[in-house]
Amino acid sequence: MSAKLGWNRRSFIKGAALAGAVPLIAGGSMAQQPSKQSQEVPSGQVPKKPLGRTGVQVLMTKVCTHGREKKIAMRMLEESLRRLQTDHLDLWQIHEVVYDNDPDLIFAPNGAAEALLAAKQQGKVRFVGFTGHKDPEIHLKMLSHDFPFDTVQMPLN
Repeated sequence: MSAKLGWNRRSFIKGAALAGAVPLIAGGSMAQQPSKQSQEVPSGQVPKKPLGRTGVQVLMTKVCTHGREKKIAMRMLEESLRRLQTDHLDLWQIHEVVYDNDPDLIFAPNGAAEALLAAKQQGKVRFVGFTGHKDPEIHLKMLSHDFPFDTVQMPLN
C-alpha cells in the first residue's frame, strides 16, 4: 500500500519528528492550541514553561480554511499567536483537508498555501503541513502540487 500512495520512510520519519513524535518519546511535550473559536484555549492556560523531562516543547496550531483565502488564514494565525502569547509557532497546519475540492481551493491564487509560505518566510512558523481524516487520494492531490510541506498528518489503521 505504501508504494501506491507514494509515501516513503524518510518523509514519514521527517514528518513524525517535526510533528512532535520524537520530542514526546524523549520526554518532551506538545502544546496544541485549537484554532476553531468553539475550541479556544483561554489565555493564561497555555503552558508558560517547557514541560517534560527534556524541556522540549513543540508549539503548534491549525488553520481551518476550507477554501478561504490567504488573508483570512493569516488573520487566524495572528489570533492564535496572540492567544498563545508568542511571536512564532513550531508547526502550523491546514486542518481537515477532507473535501475533493479542498486542494484546488488551498492552491488557488491567494489561497491558504500562500499563507503557509508567507508565515514561514516571515519567521512566524518553523514548519508547515496539513491534516486530513478522510481519503488518501486527497492527500495525494495535495502532495501533487510539489509544495514544500514539512508534515502530513493522516489516519492510519
